[in-house]
Amino acid sequence: EVGSSETTRVTSYNHDKVQFVYWLAGLIDGDGSLLVSKLGHPSIEITLHEEDVKTLYKIKYITGFGSVSKRTNSKAYRIRFFNKQACITVINLINGKLLTPAKPLQLFKICKVLSISPITTNTFSIYNACFSLFFDAEGYISVRNKYTLTFSEAQKDFM
Repeated sequence: EVGSSETTRVTSYNHDKVQFVYWLAGLIDGDGSLLVSKLGHPSIEITLHEEDVKTLYKIKYITGFGSVSKRTNSKAYRIRFFNKQACITVINLINGKLLTPAKPLQLFKICKVLSISPITTNTFSIYNACFSLFFDAEGYISVRNKYTLTFSEAQKDFM
């Protein structure tokens, strides 16, 4: 079995600013969390394999926010948005663009803390970068032999 979509992360939104927000939403859908601590502090996290750390720095550069750090005892890095303004910026970018059923509850909780109206009416489209990045996060492409090409997505509760 050969191939992986993981290496396409940095280029899957083609540097189009409109598509970037869909791309970011897809990444958060697949590999991120919208969190509110017990004390009511919001944060947003995206965790990727160490080979994809450049993607996290690219997000930090484009958004102007975030802290990238290595995860303890793993081959992964994460970007965290943990100050209120950073969370507001990211939520305003992705609000209305999340696709998975697990994220609306997280979105409602963080939006309540940030005084933002949550939007959960995103329409799925294979033409926006959200699908592209979601596939990067949860799917894979494999070649079993010279005649079989497989596209697969592993999210159990997707839509």
